[in-house]
Parts: sequence; structure tokens; C-alpha cells
Amino acid sequence: PTVDSSTVVTLKSLQGNKEILLEGKGVPSGTSSIDYELSYDTQGQGKQGVIGTISDITGNTFEKQMTLGTCSSGRCVYHEVIGSIQVTLKFTGDYGERILVKEFSL
Repeated sequence: PTVDSSTVVTLKSLQGNKEILLEGKGVPSGTSSIDYELSYDTQGQGKQGVIGTISDITGNTFEKQMTLGTCSSGRCVYHEVIGSIQVTLKFTGDYGERILVKEFSL
């Protein structure tokens, strides 16, 4: 099942599209974690993505800052995103699981 329309998710570009901020409001009551998967096309690097879990949910809100690229030993290589970013969120809690899928343009 999907989350209802009271769950609102936004994606903001930071640092010239090198970082993004994923924010959510109206998270279903009883949510213990949110698994996320972001996928996007890049210039010269094909399809790329970011995956992880958000467990820091305050009240019915969350936020997660992410790098669009890879970092190792303090050096980052950033992705040049082409087109939209597809965001898939799986909310898990005492109600079971609920899904939200949305596309964003930076």
C-alpha cells in the first residue's frame, strides 16, 4: 500500500546540485524507519543512485542530506545529474509497510 496524501516529501538542491536535502512531513504515526532509494541519470557515468535508511524521525518529520556522487579519503567525485531524480521511500512501522514514489527535478 501507499502512504496517504498527508505525507509530503520535498527534495532541495544544495551546493550547486552536489548535495540534496530530502525532507518529509506527515510521516505516518508509528513509523520506525524509512528506507530510501534515489536513482538518476548522469552525464558520462550512466545511471547512478543513493540508498540508505532514515531512523531519526522526529514527531512526524524527517530530513536527510545526501551527496550526489562518491567520496573516499576526503575527496569527492560529484555526479552531473541529467533530468529528474526518482525517489522511492518505504515507510516501516507498527502498521506494516507503505510506499511513496515521486520524481523531482533539481
